[in-house]
Amino acid sequence: MVQWQKPENALQRANELLNVGKKMHALETLHEVINAPKHRTWSKTHEVIMGKHLELCVELRKPQMAKDALFQYRRICQQVNVKSLEDVILAFLEQAEKKAEEAKQESHGMVEEVAEDLDQAESPEKLLLAAVSGEGAQDRADRSVLSPWLRFLWESYRQCLELLRNNIQMELLYHKVAKLAFQFCLKYQRKAEFRKLCDNLRAHLTQIQKSPQTHYNVKLSNPETIMLHQDTRLYQLDIAIQLESWQEAIRTTDDIQQLIYFSKRLLKPQSQASYYEKLSSIYWKANNKLFHAAALLKLFQTFRDWKKNWVEKSDSDLARHLDMEEAQLEHQRHLSNLLSLAVPPTRRTLLKELLRLNINFYAIKPAQELYRYLEIEFCPLELSQKIIPVLEEINDIGKPELVQYLSPIKETAALKIMKQTSQIYKAISFDRMLSIIPFFDQFYLEKLIVFAGKRNLIQVNKSHICPGRIFFKNT
Repeated sequence: MVQWQKPENALQRANELLNVGKKMHALETLHEVINAPKHRTWSKTHEVIMGKHLELCVELRKPQMAKDALFQYRRICQQVNVKSLEDVILAFLEQAEKKAEEAKQESHGMVEEVAEDLDQAESPEKLLLAAVSGEGAQDRADRSVLSPWLRFLWESYRQCLELLRNNIQMELLYHKVAKLAFQFCLKYQRKAEFRKLCDNLRAHLTQIQKSPQTHYNVKLSNPETIMLHQDTRLYQLDIAIQLESWQEAIRTTDDIQQLIYFSKRLLKPQSQASYYEKLSSIYWKANNKLFHAAALLKLFQTFRDWKKNWVEKSDSDLARHLDMEEAQLEHQRHLSNLLSLAVPPTRRTLLKELLRLNINFYAIKPAQELYRYLEIEFCPLELSQKIIPVLEEINDIGKPELVQYLSPIKETAALKIMKQTSQIYKAISFDRMLSIIPFFDQFYLEKLIVFAGKRNLIQVNKSHICPGRIFFKNT
């Protein structure tokens, strides 16, 4: 090992080696001077050396050498120039991202074909299977180009987060890198890495809570620190929804609630609104329409309190959702806690809040008409004919956030017709029921009748003595 008198000498030697194409030797030269105890006083030359060192680490795909150098550089500049460390890390990640993007273009965008877990190398079994399968040579070559760069980029993000964690001077950079890592998971559809990233952030937060309070440690008693963690978790929740990683989305909502409980502070109004909007998406995906409606009601209230001077469009867009439907109640206590509700919501309480807040006044016209037909008027024989034009009008608007409600509204209308019909008839032919509920075919309508009977919405018996007729048991 050469003992360099000055860092400048090592930099000059590395440039000479690069000029003759000896990149690995140049990297080793720079690595020696960074790790040398003799050169621990920061200077601008150190930053140049680190930039060149990390550039070579990216080019040669040497994540371990990059990690060692970054940890040493943190010791060198932490006391005197934290901004230098930030610049070096961001430049390093930018170079790695650029290489991954180039590999993606070269491999014809075969993101989905890359190994499921980047932390696991290709096993002999997988290599043998690929060799005997019908996979073409071009496909294997494309994947072999992209996979190493994705693995390197993932390792770079993880190492940088480990380097920056629990350090008050690098707190902002830590959260910035975390969001960059989330973007990586979304861009390359890395669900396995996303779960690991979330677990790593949880572990870092636990370590902060357990570690002794020193001058450089992050303090969760600081409101700005809590706000940063909440903002990062909200970003994490958004990525989880986009990746359709629903289990991780639920775990993230628990993380957010724990941060709120720990800090005894609610989210900022705009963050609170974003949180409720994302929760509504999760509940909708889980087919839990009651809590979906409760989340939207919370979203409506948050916006009303946050923005006193609402424009008409904002009111209509938020109020469009609040048409209540019957739904199964699962995990009520847990889901209620996520919404900061003292008791689980019910259809009756949600309708009561809807009236109290006069939400119907702010809703778009089709939503107002649906509310009137489904909740106020009693017209079972004509209900379908009244709401069909309204549903077509909603469909013509073309907004996905509106169209997603059409099928559930049809089911709700069908159940409403059955219930009201049972109140005025003792029996009705199945063909007649099919004509006043034209949304579904015979088999699906039978399924809905059975569902309504199980839920005690109606008391019904499909007679075996008189086929084709439905007898209601009115009490």
